[in-house]
Amino acid sequence: MQIAKAVSMKKPHIFLRMQAERESNIGGEYDQNSSPSFDSTSSQKDLEDDHLTTDHDHTVSDTGDASRSGNDETEEPLADVHVAETMKQFADWLVFPDCEKKDEKTAKQHVVQVKKVLSIVGGGTCLQSLLDVKQIRDVFLRHYAEVKYHPATIKSYLMSLQHFCSFLLGETPSGVAFEKDNVISLRERIKNWSGSYKRDTTRRRWEKMEEDFSVLITPEKITAFNRSQAVRQAIIILGELSGAHNFEITQAKYTLVRDYLIAQIMIDNANRAGVVAYMTIQEFQRARPEDDRHVVRVLHHKTVNTHGPAQIVLTNHLYNHLKMFLKEMHSRLPLTGLAEGNAKVFLSWGGKKMESSQMSKALSSVFQKAGIDGPMSHTLYRKSAVSECHQKP
Repeated sequence: MQIAKAVSMKKPHIFLRMQAERESNIGGEYDQNSSPSFDSTSSQKDLEDDHLTTDHDHTVSDTGDASRSGNDETEEPLADVHVAETMKQFADWLVFPDCEKKDEKTAKQHVVQVKKVLSIVGGGTCLQSLLDVKQIRDVFLRHYAEVKYHPATIKSYLMSLQHFCSFLLGETPSGVAFEKDNVISLRERIKNWSGSYKRDTTRRRWEKMEEDFSVLITPEKITAFNRSQAVRQAIIILGELSGAHNFEITQAKYTLVRDYLIAQIMIDNANRAGVVAYMTIQEFQRARPEDDRHVVRVLHHKTVNTHGPAQIVLTNHLYNHLKMFLKEMHSRLPLTGLAEGNAKVFLSWGGKKMESSQMSKALSSVFQKAGIDGPMSHTLYRKSAVSECHQKP
């Protein structure tokens, strides 16, 4: 369900019901001349902004999309030249029509997961071990994966291995010697293994729902966040920016304002993290005014092929904050790669694009600064939003 699409543009969003209170709480703060003070803990967390590195360890689901049941592994170095070349060919094959043209992120994750299996069963160098049924079943599945991962993550690894088998059959890379019938047989066995985890996956899904239900983000937490000193500091900085073009931009101030804006977009829209991460300056500039709001349409996101562009609904207040942020803060960053119009709205302090996982880390960071206890992520807030909607008469 796309929550932003379910909301009438002519009626207040149910998650904007605290908006008037928030704006009244901060309405007079633009006139303050004193800069906000940052405690040492908050400053140190801000200075670690560039360490919010992209998490490439989220697993890939059976359909090829990023799964929620990620793991904490890092990509294994490949010392063998044949292994490196084979994995490069595998990565290229994944984005070809032969494999339904997987997107770059999904393809990369499949490669990372096959490399991980290789590091467990073949020391990272013996590609033949990926075709050894007993090694994969006994060493990787039983003694490693079933101890370390949730069922959905295990299924994701098995899907990556199935793709690798299909790659071998279709491309016959020179770095791997194999019998065609053996690879076909292995692929079928891996498929059967994956099916055997269906019951465990369902059970884990219900367990996760219960866990999430116990930590849902309540309207009271959102109200406390909007009244917090961290939010007031962010608003003061934006106010000072509007009247002083020579205002000094520090990393601590930039990350606080950026993370505050990310949080407000989430509160008002309950979008997926990727929608906010991939919103470009050009898309923001094309926002359509509707009554007292502006609607931004984001094309690059997870479900664009089935649901079309995602919508981000901005109040005039938040829209103006974002304009000020782009004009006075974003413009001073060292942009890397894309032209300014195609640059993302939210970047790291070093001018690099932020991935979905970094959005959630930024969100969690600003809520911690606001003194709000408990886990915080875009996914959890979306679940909380749906739960809140279902409770409405």
